[in-house]
Amino acid sequence: NHFVISSKKEFGLIKVQVAAEVEMGKTEGDLIAQQLLYEIKNKPRLMILLDERSEGKEMFEKTATHKFEEYLLEKGYKIVEPEQFKKIQEVEKAKGLDDKDLASLAFRHGADLIIRGGVSAGKPTPKTIYGKQFYTVPVQLNAHIVKADNAEIIASKTKRVKKNSQEEFSAAQFGLEVGGSALAQELIKNLQSYWRSEAYNQGSVELYVTGLGDQGIARTQEMLKKVAFIKGVQLRYLEKKSALFDLQIKGTVQDVRELFNKSPEFNLKVSHMTSNRIGVKAGKGAAEKILFEYQGPGLDIENFSVKEIFPSRVRYYEQNPLSTVSIASVASAPLQDIQVSVHIPALMDLPAQASLKSLDPGGKDELKLNLILNSEKVLNNTETKSFNSQVTLTYLQNGKRKKRQLTAPVQVFDRNTMDWKEPYALAAFVTYREPSVNKFARNAIPQSKKEWYMNTELSNGMAIFQALHKHGIKYIKDPAGSPGNRVLDRVQYPRETMELKSGDCDDSAVLYAAMLTAVGIKTAIVSYPDHVLVMFDTGIFDKNRMALGDERERMVSHKGTLWVPVETTLINKGFLTAWTTAAEEFNQAISEGQRVSVIELSEAWKTYAAVSLKNPPKEWKIDELKQAVELERKKVDEAISGSWQQAAKDLEAKKSMSAADLNRLGMLYARMRNYPKAEKVFEKLTKKDKSPKAMSNYACAIILTGDEKKALNVLEKAFKKEKDAGIAINRALSFYLKAQGDNDMDSFVNALKEANELLPEGTNLGKYLGFSVEDEGEETRASGDHEKASPKKLDRRRLRELIRQRVLTDKLKTAHASEKKDGKKLMHFGGVRGADPEQVAQIVDLLFWYELN
Repeated sequence: NHFVISSKKEFGLIKVQVAAEVEMGKTEGDLIAQQLLYEIKNKPRLMILLDERSEGKEMFEKTATHKFEEYLLEKGYKIVEPEQFKKIQEVEKAKGLDDKDLASLAFRHGADLIIRGGVSAGKPTPKTIYGKQFYTVPVQLNAHIVKADNAEIIASKTKRVKKNSQEEFSAAQFGLEVGGSALAQELIKNLQSYWRSEAYNQGSVELYVTGLGDQGIARTQEMLKKVAFIKGVQLRYLEKKSALFDLQIKGTVQDVRELFNKSPEFNLKVSHMTSNRIGVKAGKGAAEKILFEYQGPGLDIENFSVKEIFPSRVRYYEQNPLSTVSIASVASAPLQDIQVSVHIPALMDLPAQASLKSLDPGGKDELKLNLILNSEKVLNNTETKSFNSQVTLTYLQNGKRKKRQLTAPVQVFDRNTMDWKEPYALAAFVTYREPSVNKFARNAIPQSKKEWYMNTELSNGMAIFQALHKHGIKYIKDPAGSPGNRVLDRVQYPRETMELKSGDCDDSAVLYAAMLTAVGIKTAIVSYPDHVLVMFDTGIFDKNRMALGDERERMVSHKGTLWVPVETTLINKGFLTAWTTAAEEFNQAISEGQRVSVIELSEAWKTYAAVSLKNPPKEWKIDELKQAVELERKKVDEAISGSWQQAAKDLEAKKSMSAADLNRLGMLYARMRNYPKAEKVFEKLTKKDKSPKAMSNYACAIILTGDEKKALNVLEKAFKKEKDAGIAINRALSFYLKAQGDNDMDSFVNALKEANELLPEGTNLGKYLGFSVEDEGEETRASGDHEKASPKKLDRRRLRELIRQRVLTDKLKTAHASEKKDGKKLMHFGGVRGADPEQVAQIVDLLFWYELN
């Protein structure tokens, strides 16, 4: 019924006020359907059992408990019979009850969940802060949430905090008070997530009704269908004046109990309850005493957890356990065909599954599951938040299939979160295969034109760096990090940094590393306690460390080759400055004994594979790059060649040079391609130092002038004096250089086999030659002894091809061509068809040069 209270015209409209009578049952149902009343009505009833101690002594004031209750009450939770705390605690002490016994007690007192644990305040320690006396109180917190109907642990927390108090006598109470609030704040997220979850709010309850006839049963069934939190009613059987219903409810068995206690129209009184069954009787008058029974399942879930998720590690989780499920049998007979399923509905397309054939009574097992996450959904997560994860167990008990479910919250960080406790995880951000990033890097390379002595990787790395400079990448510090002890950071993906044109040290490092890798340059990220930089492999072996200048401090020797360090926060300063600065930082960190981690991306990707953001390809143009690259290349050229020239000038200025000085000067001239002068210096050296090593260096200089026969004679004399691997390799190369055809290669191969046999134990031929030698294809044994267990092997065809490539120059590409210079014959050697002159070294790098003390 309704009627009009008033009506009037207002602003061209007619305003009508109406009063109406409505049926509250339907209105309440609608509100619950809209979840307006549901969160108030359906919050679980809690019982709090905290053991409070100060310096190990039990505290009876229950300061932490009161703060805990106060916090939860503010959030709208119901605290069940707090005055019963001492009574239940006495029972616990007397009988030594465990969680199951306490759950049964709490269930009888109407609790849905128990929060059990302890808060312990340590001894106050005096401390002066800004001139004032304080007392620091360490507080240890631990607690877990237990379901009262089946004793399942649904969450567990442990935390340590320190608080300051100005008065020593009140420090303990203050510590307990702070501890109670802190513990409540820690558990509230788990609590809210759980009671809102499907596992808590939806379930099955058996309703056993006695004392009603057919009409009464039918009437009860219709009334149950109208109750808002009952989603389904099914009559399983009807016999005389008894009936059994299956109720699908959004709530707990306690809600069904309250329904009959507060709804007299049912005319039914509760007679007994278990965790999933409630019995009611028809009749008037006072209700009989309710009988409580604990009927636990045959299989307990002792622990279910999903580790916090970092979106960048989505590929890592496919191969490494993310979820743990611990189960225990409490049945009297073996359980069969146990199936375990873990699912995060919002982040997974299909659940992860594991199984056990059987579990004996009292048996326990722990299953660890890898989770296949939907990468697009996970990487779309731009804020840290919690999702519900669910474990489902099914098993056979006495021939019947039974099912259990449990929900737990899992924290998912935003897609840019990085935990530096796992530095190798940074590799996941280096998305070198992302089309836009890959294309930008490759477009930068053709702009670079290198000098004859400049390493290809160095040239390409410089070009990419200058391209990023022209793109306008700037250094901007990250926002303040996460509070607490976690070493969390925010790292941008390369695409994001390119779009924003800004980032901090790790953002620019990740971007540059991705670009380098995209063009095939082996790259690593160097991590300090508060900084990162990039270094890339030139492929130059340690034996040729003068190849990039005389200033060795600019290079990092790593695993036998030379790497170029680069400070990526200095993109706006140019490549040479970034290189020099990074080298200084690295050497200073090493000298100071700082913790330095070298994250080789090729290795890190084996564990933390790179994942790209699912965005449409984007193209960034590189304007006016050629001029910028040429200017920077000139600076690098001058730095490298200038270091040789200055070092040579300093040595020549000496009044008297030692054998070591002469040796170094000769090597500098060889690097500067002044081969005749290098030969004269080394000839002078052999008059002062008649050692085989000095003779070998002299022969190397002769080789560079083109007189391989003379060089071979010198090397033969040196080799007779000392059977050293380096001399043997130079001797073998002389045989190669004087060979006029394939038939003359036998002398070279035999000499190289001999050199290979002289290598120190654990050293490969590549270290002496200066490039990797692989055992593949047709093999010949170094000694010809086929009975050896682990003979050294040489691939003749592969090795010959590599050597021919290595001596290819960018001026002459015809085999065994010669020319005259200063009366000396200069030899240039051709390469195999298709050899790239930009990818090969000169003969000066192939030879083995000795450093003399």
